[in-house]
Amino acid sequence: MRILHERQTPEYWDHAAQRGEPTRQVTSFEASMFRAYVDPPAEGLALDAGCGTGEFAARMATWGLDVIGLDFSPYAVEAARRQLHAVDGLRFFVHDFNADVIPRALLPRTVDVVVCRLSIAFFDRERFLGDVRRWLAPDGVLHITTAVSPPRPPGQSSHRGLTEQNMQQIAGGFRTCTRYDLENDGSVTCLVLRGPR
Repeated sequence: MRILHERQTPEYWDHAAQRGEPTRQVTSFEASMFRAYVDPPAEGLALDAGCGTGEFAARMATWGLDVIGLDFSPYAVEAARRQLHAVDGLRFFVHDFNADVIPRALLPRTVDVVVCRLSIAFFDRERFLGDVRRWLAPDGVLHITTAVSPPRPPGQSSHRGLTEQNMQQIAGGFRTCTRYDLENDGSVTCLVLRGPR
């Protein structure tokens, strides 16, 4: 069996999903905090970027949103389609945010909410954030859930999460930024970025 350690490949994530490796489960606290801070519009359009097997996408669909889930693991996308086929308002597609062309369904200024749950550390942030600002409606929201990483030496990459400096840079592309923590120690935090600039 070939063991893949490079977390930037679909094969790595296919392997992780096939093995059922543990992921951070969506708790009722997380879902209620998201709804309180984001206030997603009923019947709005949401994008779950790096959706995995679709747990958070399914939550949003039950709130009345039309949800597109994108992930570059074919195994995870197929699992999401198979497990959540009975949930209305859900569509899942294989997509690599770092390399693929923009999906046709994501037209400029049509998306109300973009969710990036524990996935932004794996994206080409400059490209991804530029795309998100084009997709979002004028009052649209980018909601990022991320681990908080300590500062790193220049050139050293880490896939654990974002640094405080990373988060400040991201916030600069939006009219407002609100932040709240999911863990008491601040190790997992959320950014609610409203109004792309």
